[in-house]
Amino acid sequence: MRRLVLSLALLAAGCSGEDAAPAATSTRLGCDAYVDADGGVTPGATAVSLERDVMPQVFALSCAFGSCHAVQGSTQGAGLYLGPNLHATAASGQYPPPYWPPTADVVRQVHEALVQGAAATEASMPRVTPGDPARSFLMHKLDQDQNASGLACHAETGAPPCGDGMPGQGQRLPDATLELVRAWICQGAKLN
Repeated sequence: MRRLVLSLALLAAGCSGEDAAPAATSTRLGCDAYVDADGGVTPGATAVSLERDVMPQVFALSCAFGSCHAVQGSTQGAGLYLGPNLHATAASGQYPPPYWPPTADVVRQVHEALVQGAAATEASMPRVTPGDPARSFLMHKLDQDQNASGLACHAETGAPPCGDGMPGQGQRLPDATLELVRAWICQGAKLN
């Protein structure tokens, strides 16, 4: 009976007509869900690939837009290029090259920018620290906890110190999408 009452209360709260604030963090599974003690993929987990999984399922759908992270050499999106939009084809006429699917060179550029680049607002933390999502600014931005994590960020006047969470505009990626990125980082953020 208690469960029924609690379920009804939660349902009523969700239908109140008020916009619920997005959750501040994902389920935050630890790396042990993805990597065993020897650094191999945990039994039952799937090896995650930047090219096969993260770029098409996360970056190309949620990040690679002209005003964000889809234009090489742009100063928008903290100057971080995350590859072409999934719909960027020569026939579409909506996006400049490179087009989808990304070439090996584009995948390498994205990997280097993530793993070798410093975060624009948090210079002491790499964008991605292979094997350590807690030390990866990208994961904090996606989890939307970058302004509550004790990071020493600097930003433009009036903006949150560590910038907005991603993908921005008050949206939040589904937990399964966040965990895909977390798994890739936990498994060494490899160029694969």
